[in-house]
Amino acid sequence: MQGAILFDSKSLDLCKTGRIAMRGTRWTGVVIGIAAFFVLLPVICVWAQEQDFKTVTAEGVAVIRDGNLASARDSAVNDALRKAVEQAVGTMVSAQTIAENYTVLSDRVYSKTSGYVKNYQVVSESQDGRLYRVRVKADVAGADIEKDLSALGLLMARKNMPRVMIMVAEQNVGQVRYVYWWNRTMTTRTDMTITENILMQKLAEKGFNVVDHNVADKTVGLSDAYRIADLSDRAAQKIGRLYGVLPGHTRTRSRPGSMRLRRLPDRRQTILSAG
Repeated sequence: MQGAILFDSKSLDLCKTGRIAMRGTRWTGVVIGIAAFFVLLPVICVWAQEQDFKTVTAEGVAVIRDGNLASARDSAVNDALRKAVEQAVGTMVSAQTIAENYTVLSDRVYSKTSGYVKNYQVVSESQDGRLYRVRVKADVAGADIEKDLSALGLLMARKNMPRVMIMVAEQNVGQVRYVYWWNRTMTTRTDMTITENILMQKLAEKGFNVVDHNVADKTVGLSDAYRIADLSDRAAQKIGRLYGVLPGHTRTRSRPGSMRLRRLPDRRQTILSAG
């Protein structure tokens, strides 16, 4: 199995404070040379530990339909509570991260307003033509939001932690060719290998912001010369620059190995390799 883990430039600072361990395992009947990486990092809390809730004031608005004020009021309150959660998220991650991941946030965080808002009070309400407006003061559970953001890998941008993109070329038992997502010349393309899935899961559990290669591959023009299974260090450098991350190249063996840092020729990039 050939593989590369691409980090952004903040990853070197992370390597100084965190610990990265690798274990290589041979899987008979499924995958040869599958690797599992466990990233052990200090716990980072972006919400004050002594404060379980954050009081947020937000305004909501809804259209009055068929003169139904009660329904419009309920909708306006729900809108205000959603905005309260959005404000809380805004204190944890950057505006750019929110914009880039708005769909995920809407589906996985903003839609769970009732789970994050523990108490609220309507402090003012009024009818403005065909609109109904309310202002609420809500107690938002920051720890719960932080936990979900961490699971989604969105806290890293706030704490200057690395973005990670995984490139794994995997050869299953009985297959002649390697399977890898950046090879668009294959008739049947597997978007995510078993190895990649494990790596992404473990890294996401530790709060890393894992780059979605399905999106990145469509927005970055990658030359066919780099769409090969066995990438060289220089090829990894090139891809790292294109995707805005720093390459960390790994090679696995069937026995446990250790990680070490070594400089590439241009000395601006660092390879994280398994020995």
